Amino acid sequence: MKPVIHKTPYMKRIFILLIGLVAMVPAMSQVEKNLVYDGNAEVRNHKGYTAIDVSSAIDLYISQGTEDAVAVSAGSDEITARIRTEMRGNTLRIYFDGKGLNWKNWGNHKMKAYVTFKELNRIEASGACNVKVSGKIKQERLLIEMSGASDFKGDVEVSDLKLEASGASRITVNGSVKMLGINANGASDIRGYDINAENCKVDASGASVVRVTVNKELNATASGASAIYYKGEGLIRDINTSGGATVKRRSDD
Repeated sequence: MKPVIHKTPYMKRIFILLIGLVAMVPAMSQVEKNLVYDGNAEVRNHKGYTAIDVSSAIDLYISQGTEDAVAVSAGSDEITARIRTEMRGNTLRIYFDGKGLNWKNWGNHKMKAYVTFKELNRIEASGACNVKVSGKIKQERLLIEMSGASDFKGDVEVSDLKLEASGASRITVNGSVKMLGINANGASDIRGYDINAENCKVDASGASVVRVTVNKELNATASGASAIYYKGEGLIRDINTSGGATVKRRSDD
């Protein structure tokens, strides 16, 4: 007769998510590098999403894999329970329900979300979120939208990539793209020297700064106090500037 094993609540809370955060565990083997151990994480049952919308100063760690998986964690059980995850159509929404709490203390609870996905067409973050990609996102099309002091860092291999940044947000991307579209405004910062784009169209306004590498053609529109800096062998097809805006080629930066 086989012994009966009763799972304790603590055992149910232990979550191991397939997501390759290599930098966080450099001494581990390649297989072990694909695991994240978070004893505070709570698994959420969501499948079939192709877009993610995160807000409320939650740090989001994403990775492309063979199946969808979602988990969240925070510094306490009470805060973890207030991290909402829900489906709106094909969009996975992740946010903090601060009803009845002092909003000034939200950022002190180390709120995190871990998401693996099979396919992803859009990533949107607002309200001081940090989005980090483990490994590389490989898609035909991808839209990355950052606003409200949010930050994105990751590698991509995409045919058609669109980047939208506003407020004091920042997007740092590496990889290769056939068509790159950029819309930056406010005090946003696009760091794309390490992404090789065949063709690129940039629209920058406010005090935004865009850095990009283009190998074929660049279309650039800059207004206000914005600046567009570009590298690569690409030819300028069209440039429009107004106000104190600048568009310049850089050999090193």
